[in-house]
Amino acid sequence: MKDKKAYKFIFPSIAIIVLIIGILVTQQKKNQDNKEILPQPKDVAFSEGHEEGEWIDKLNWIEGMHKCDSNVNWRAINYHNKYNQYLVNLQNKSKSNVISIADGELTGEWRETG
Repeated sequence: MKDKKAYKFIFPSIAIIVLIIGILVTQQKKNQDNKEILPQPKDVAFSEGHEEGEWIDKLNWIEGMHKCDSNVNWRAINYHNKYNQYLVNLQNKSKSNVISIADGELTGEWRETG
C-alpha cells in the first residue's frame, strides 16, 4: 500500500522536474541560436567604399551651405533650433501616450515597444 502512494507522489514530482529542466534547456538553446544569427556591430562612421576625401568634401559643402556673416555663429543657431524642436517633440510625446477609455474611468499610458 505504501508503494502505491510513493509512486503517486514520486512519478509526478520527477515528471515536473524533467519538464522544468527541459524548458530551461530549450530557452537557453534559443538564446544561443539568436546570438549566432545577429551580426557583430562595426565601428564605422561611414559605409565602406567612401573615400576619405568625400568626408572632407561633405564638411566643406556644409560650411558653404551655412555661409553667413562672420559675427553670426550658425552652429549655435542650429543647436538652438534643434533643441527647441526637441522640446516640442518631448511635449507632444508626453501628451500622446496618455489614453482615456470609458469616459475617463480607465486611464493609462501607452508604450510602443518592438
